[in-house]
Amino acid sequence: MDGLEILPEEYVKPFRRCLEVLKRSNIMFPSENSSFWKTNWRFLYMAPLHIMHFLSLTAYIVKIVIEGQDVFQQANVIPMWLVTAEVTVKTTLLLMKRDDLKNVVIHLGSMWRTEGLNEEQILLKKAALKRVKYTEFIFYRISLAVTWQYTMLPLVELTVRRLIFHQDVELQLAFAAIYPFEVTNIYIYLIMYAFQTYCGK
Repeated sequence: MDGLEILPEEYVKPFRRCLEVLKRSNIMFPSENSSFWKTNWRFLYMAPLHIMHFLSLTAYIVKIVIEGQDVFQQANVIPMWLVTAEVTVKTTLLLMKRDDLKNVVIHLGSMWRTEGLNEEQILLKKAALKRVKYTEFIFYRISLAVTWQYTMLPLVELTVRRLIFHQDVELQLAFAAIYPFEVTNIYIYLIMYAFQTYCGK
């Protein structure tokens, strides 16, 4: 994000991790002279992949309902669909409002005081920055660890049961979904697993 270099480091530091997460999700805050194409070309492949992932999750839920099964019997079906819908809405809003968000961050940073504070104000500021640091750690690191653990669990289980216990087990993807083809081949399975991991994180 342009403009952060002129702001106090103690103010900018908590934002760096958040901006890094957004950048990994290809949501960047371009400079004024960046072209629309240079900033948004990634969404030409990301949007169709995400839409396909969302539709496959939706198709699975519809199939369960049509067959008369209980949607809540599998604990992860509805929550994954809701999380995917939430991510879609939040990403769309963030992309539409990223200039406003950038202006708010820079405006608050320009008002951030580093001089002329008394002892009590310095202690309050340090305590607030410490809370922000711990909150950022909890929301980023722990949620990332849980997400990877949840996403990789079926693949690890399959590997252990096939390679160590020599059991013939069904190929299970990270998320319950329907595709226009059967996932019976190990190579197709690994490609679809990578697809779901990329779209579902």
